Amino acid sequence: MRITIKRIITLCIISCLLTSDMYVLTGCVGHRSSKVPMLDDPVATTHAFRPVTRRYIGDVETLMGIVVPAQYKCRTEQPVILAHLDVSIGDYVKEGQVIAKADTSELEAQLKTLTDSVEEMTEQKKCISEVFEKQIEQLGYQKKQYKENGDKDSAKSVDNDIAIEKENFRYDKAVIENNIAAAQKNIAAIKDEMAKLTFTARHDGFVSYIAPVYDGEMLSANETVAVISDEKELYIETPDMLVGDYSYDKYKSKWILIDGKEKALKEFQFSQDELSIMKDKGEYPCMRFVVDGSLTPGMTVPLYFVKDEYRECLAVGNDSIYRDGDMTFVYVRGENDERVQRKVTLGETDNFYSEVTDGLVEGEDVFYENNTLVPTSFGKVNAERSDYFNELSSEYYEEADADFDIYIAKCNGVIDRESVVGEGEKVYAGDRLAGISTVTGRAEAYEAKIAIDNLDMTHKQAEKNYKRQKKLKEKEFKEEEDLKENKTDDKDHEARSHKYDEEILKCDISMMEIQHKYENKEYKRQREALVERYNEISGGGKENDLTYITAADDGIMGRVFYDVTGAVTKGSMVAVTLKKSDEIILVKMKSSVGNADKGERTVAGVGQTVKIADGQKTYSGVCVGVKNGGSSGQFFVRLDGVKLSDFEGGRDNAKISDFGGISDNTDENDEQSEGGESNKKHITISFYGTYMKSVITVPKKAVYTETDSLTQKKNSYVWKLINDVPVKEYVKVCEAVSDGDKAVIISGVDAGDVVIYE
Repeated sequence: MRITIKRIITLCIISCLLTSDMYVLTGCVGHRSSKVPMLDDPVATTHAFRPVTRRYIGDVETLMGIVVPAQYKCRTEQPVILAHLDVSIGDYVKEGQVIAKADTSELEAQLKTLTDSVEEMTEQKKCISEVFEKQIEQLGYQKKQYKENGDKDSAKSVDNDIAIEKENFRYDKAVIENNIAAAQKNIAAIKDEMAKLTFTARHDGFVSYIAPVYDGEMLSANETVAVISDEKELYIETPDMLVGDYSYDKYKSKWILIDGKEKALKEFQFSQDELSIMKDKGEYPCMRFVVDGSLTPGMTVPLYFVKDEYRECLAVGNDSIYRDGDMTFVYVRGENDERVQRKVTLGETDNFYSEVTDGLVEGEDVFYENNTLVPTSFGKVNAERSDYFNELSSEYYEEADADFDIYIAKCNGVIDRESVVGEGEKVYAGDRLAGISTVTGRAEAYEAKIAIDNLDMTHKQAEKNYKRQKKLKEKEFKEEEDLKENKTDDKDHEARSHKYDEEILKCDISMMEIQHKYENKEYKRQREALVERYNEISGGGKENDLTYITAADDGIMGRVFYDVTGAVTKGSMVAVTLKKSDEIILVKMKSSVGNADKGERTVAGVGQTVKIADGQKTYSGVCVGVKNGGSSGQFFVRLDGVKLSDFEGGRDNAKISDFGGISDNTDENDEQSEGGESNKKHITISFYGTYMKSVITVPKKAVYTETDSLTQKKNSYVWKLINDVPVKEYVKVCEAVSDGDKAVIISGVDAGDVVIYE
């Protein structure tokens, strides 16, 4: 017999028939433990039956996830001041590429001192080796001369002298070699330390974050210098679940739905070092998961977690189940809509439904308690599986800052504020950015100059002594040479003696020349170091007692950093200049866009596609960074195959917003940005605030809510049309979707189901 809608929704007037031994939980989703009411039929405000169906039973927890590129962070190991930034937001880098360098001036000075020391000791070792060889050669001639003269004792004593010289040389050489080894060990340690202050990319990808050098502050230990994102390697991030709060690791099943099919989830594990850093800093990131399947950066996906068993079975609603002692029963539809008691055996249960293992068959109609009026006048629509998205847009953007040049104070001093170039002003290579009145004054410069003069004087005197001594030796050599030539008989004893004297003098002259060569190199090395020191104190563009910082390249003046007194400290960041990018734009959203409190994104996500339209053409881009974690409502976009100037035209005709002057008043912004010139271009940047692929959607007006009278929990439901009869079906709705006229159903409704709405 066909049941009409009117008959189903006929209301029964409730009188105070409920006694103390009867307790009916209307709107409650748990099993009833009360006794059966002493009535022929159960009492409810609305006659309602629901067919027994096969469905999945099990408590399912859900989280909302967002698809993001894998991120690889470059961190500091110790507090540092960045002195060089080699990349900008949006740059593509390869693994191992240098990203930034910290200030290493002090280490470089130590390294130079040690390197110079090794060079000096190496020359010293070479010098004493060459002198030693000449000494041994000279002693050899002396020994031959003594033998020639028949002085055996003196000849023997020369052997002793040779042994002493060899031992002295061995010792001196060993001392120098040990000192060189110690210096080289220190050099290696300094180079290792300097290597830690050179930051390289850990992975191929694009730069999505760089440390805010514009603030001029020191980075603390374990601070992020840059983040490299790989848009080809994606994972799912859960904004509402941090690593430290994650409690689903032991759950039996974890999955997402891709095109209606389950795909297993796997936690993306952080390394122990990363977890240790997070613990020390008290900062835990969002949980992240990986999955095999087609994902797109920026997608929103529901994640499902089941602690125990989750399987398809014959089920009945918990609002249909009654208990009387040990007996569990339901009411099935009888003839003329009579409600007939039926004993049932239950299995697994969840919040809304329970498995029936005995007592019912699929398709039977079972009574369920309902205190909600079924719509009497309604429209109907099929639930559908489709992509859901809501689009956000902005008209406010500007060129992003890029190519930072950082200037480090080389000494303590005080900024001369009148010499500082204003922020935002154009500068060219060689321009003076600011002047510093240094603490090092004329007295220190004078002392440095005196040190050079004293060294020069000492060297000049040494040169005179060398020339004088060499001249004397050469004179002696000439005399011995003349005496030898006066002897006609080569076998003459005296002639041979003069020959040995001549060779001995040659050795003396050679040793003097070797020593002189070494001393000249040492003088040159010492003088270069003293001159460099003097120039550091008194040179470097210093005029009128000011040391000027000059621009290394063309750009825009960023900031000059100093305290309230104008003081700067040696080794600190003192100034920064930059350029504007023609390929990266910085977009700002209006404060009223989106709903961050409900987990909805208010800015584009890293790796997400962005559209730029000027009314005539549409260009594409990709979000390559989010400023201040999105709290500022600003994000960076890298233009694809086009430059900003290509669609923006002349700067005077472009609609570029002044971020410093933007208010939250949309009308005021539009008036300020568009007023004046009719030829200004109207640029719109748009992206999906929420994008969900292949999800179940129904009209938002088809979703209703009720409050559980016991738990005060709000439950969502729809009226599903089954055999032309409205049936109450509890559903889980995606809370992240708040805009538009559609609701995304996570569970409870399948594609093709017919739902009704008033």
